[in-house]
Amino acid sequence: MKVFRVLLTLLALLAAPLVLAQAEVDYDDWTVMAERAEVALNEGGVTDVILSEMRSRFVEERAKFVELQGTNATRIATLKEQIAALGPAPEEGVEEAPEISTLRRELAQQLATAEAPRLRAVEATRRADGIIAEIDAILNERDRQAFVNRIQSPLSPSLIAKSVAMFGQSLRETGRGVVTSITAAQGLAGAQNRLPMIILLVVTGLVLILRSRRLIGRLLGRIAAIDGADRAGLLGLIVSLGQVILPVAGLYALAEALRLTGFYGPHGKLLIDLLPDLGITFFTARWLASRVMPAHAKMPRLLPLPDESLIWGRFWAAILAFVLIGSIAVIDFAKLDDYPPEVVSALEFPLVVLAGVGLFSLGRILSRPLLTESETSDEPLKRGLEPTRIVRILGRALMVFGVVGPLLGALGYYDATEYAIYSTIQTLAIIAFVLVVQQAVRDIAVLVTKDRTAGEGLWPTLANFAVAIAALPFLALNWGASPEDLSDLWRNFNEGLSLGETRISPTSFLTLIFVFVLGFLATRVVQAAVRNSILPRTKIETGGQVAIVSGLGYVGIFIAALVAIASAGLDLSSLAIVAGALSVGIGFGLQNIVSNFVSGIILLIERPIGQGDWIEVGGQMGYVRNISVRSTRIETFDRTDVIVPNADLVSGTVTNYTRGNSVGRAIVPVGVAYGTDTRKVEAILREIAEAHPMVLLNPKPAVVFMGFGADSMDFEIRAILRDVNYVLSVRSDMNHEIAVKFAENEIEIPFAQRDVWLRNPEALHAPAPKGSGAQDTEEGE
Repeated sequence: MKVFRVLLTLLALLAAPLVLAQAEVDYDDWTVMAERAEVALNEGGVTDVILSEMRSRFVEERAKFVELQGTNATRIATLKEQIAALGPAPEEGVEEAPEISTLRRELAQQLATAEAPRLRAVEATRRADGIIAEIDAILNERDRQAFVNRIQSPLSPSLIAKSVAMFGQSLRETGRGVVTSITAAQGLAGAQNRLPMIILLVVTGLVLILRSRRLIGRLLGRIAAIDGADRAGLLGLIVSLGQVILPVAGLYALAEALRLTGFYGPHGKLLIDLLPDLGITFFTARWLASRVMPAHAKMPRLLPLPDESLIWGRFWAAILAFVLIGSIAVIDFAKLDDYPPEVVSALEFPLVVLAGVGLFSLGRILSRPLLTESETSDEPLKRGLEPTRIVRILGRALMVFGVVGPLLGALGYYDATEYAIYSTIQTLAIIAFVLVVQQAVRDIAVLVTKDRTAGEGLWPTLANFAVAIAALPFLALNWGASPEDLSDLWRNFNEGLSLGETRISPTSFLTLIFVFVLGFLATRVVQAAVRNSILPRTKIETGGQVAIVSGLGYVGIFIAALVAIASAGLDLSSLAIVAGALSVGIGFGLQNIVSNFVSGIILLIERPIGQGDWIEVGGQMGYVRNISVRSTRIETFDRTDVIVPNADLVSGTVTNYTRGNSVGRAIVPVGVAYGTDTRKVEAILREIAEAHPMVLLNPKPAVVFMGFGADSMDFEIRAILRDVNYVLSVRSDMNHEIAVKFAENEIEIPFAQRDVWLRNPEALHAPAPKGSGAQDTEEGE
């Protein structure tokens, strides 16, 4: 089957780096082989099979040359460093010390000798690349010609008659082989001797084929009723594999029973050998359909379809599976009896039409209005919904291929029809398999974490993304890419990307990430140790401790980046000019961010404000909760966070009420009525201030007679507090005490009084005019 061949190809590509060791190359044989290949390509007429074999051979040789390009790499690097240590060669006419000149010549000779194998391998690699490119060009051109090549239409009456006759001849040959093997005395006697085993295999096979799927379906229904899809999803997936394994085992048993009879000829043997493969294709397709569009309501739906659409979807999936196995049988029979392409096209055309109807019907199902989360209360179904827009696009594409495929087949474009129909069906199978695996990943996450929402977390999402990426090679091979194309892509990927003189390969990139992550984790460990073990034993204030820990973090990340770049072997010196040009543009475009960044470093070093300080900046007042390199977070007294750019703190005016210490002053204003003894008021206020526990007695609190106001004589209590953070509560306490003391001493706190004069008071007593609302109301009463 094509899918299994694809899998083996990918495994071979992944294992290639392990197989290719440092191999020796006979350059004489290589030269002869390359010259013969170039002559054959110039003359033309080489078959596709020979070209493919030739390409594989050159790919193997090229891999050896690529390995040889690393020969003497360490020795070459050492020699270059030695030559560089001698300095530049003197200019013409300038004499150099004899011993230096002799050493320079010897090192140059050694360097040339060491580089010879590498240069020879590089030259051979380039030649192999050219030959492979020529072969690819020829094969691609032939594929394009075959794709647009038109043969006799399968609707031609003469071709239909010829196809029926040839297929009938094959059936007769099949029957003739069976009759011949039965009439042979030795074959009949052998079958009689093996009759008990044949009967056992036939009974076992029929039971497994006819009863296993129904039995597994009932078991899945019970599993689905356990507790929905969260707990039963993974178990249901494992059990559902029995719907493939058991029927296929039954087909193997039937095939073995038929082999034991010996009642078959060449055509019968072909059918017996095909039987398990056809079963795998058919039952796997039905299994995928049952997982994507389940029959049980409590199982997660991988497509947002209503119940009726799920039933028809499973039906048309079974039809497409039947088309696949029919196509496999026709093609294998055609190879055995050497059918011409037009006959194969005519025999496959009914299957193509049936496949077109199936694809079009599936497309209509997917293009209809789909379920949304608001239309169902089933939680597993909600989590199984996929983006409806993608589903509808897929449905429209299926409808197009369902129409175009049979139309191309009717016009005689056989290869184009195969692409349009069979590649589309196999693409559906790949997409279904990806959806099933992704659902299994979500179920595993739920099973491990015991959290029903874990399936939508970060790690399951990343794993599902990796599954989708892993399916891309299968899709590429399904739509015409050759294994050689994937092999070249994989080789180029391993070689990496060249940036100037620096080559970034997957290995170096992974090394870079791994070392940086280790450095980052080590930085966090050092920060935690300093924060929790070292700094608490010092007398450094809280803000200083925070600055030290933050500075360690930035320095550690910078060092981790440098070590990671060095460990990956990346030489970024060639990018210095580009980086310089970019830095100018970045400086203009991100000057505010850079300004805030530099200001943040200044704040951490100079520390005009610290974490926990009470500050006022730009009309915002609150406590500093966090200082980062770009901004500072201030928590206001109404518990809201204000993000202030660091540049505003450095260039603007900032009031810090608690810088260095928490001592601060509180001012409490109060007014008394005119005529009150001012000295008595002063004594009472001083007594109140000195009695408060938060007020410092050194310096002593002061009472100031501020002046004569419009309504009162104004006084102020000015006192230094132990902790200015309690200034509001101190003011409140003093105001309460002032109210009590003034009441005890009959001191009046005045309030503003105003006289209101009316210019025409007689207007208030004027009679109401007739017809007014007031008169009407009075009459109504």
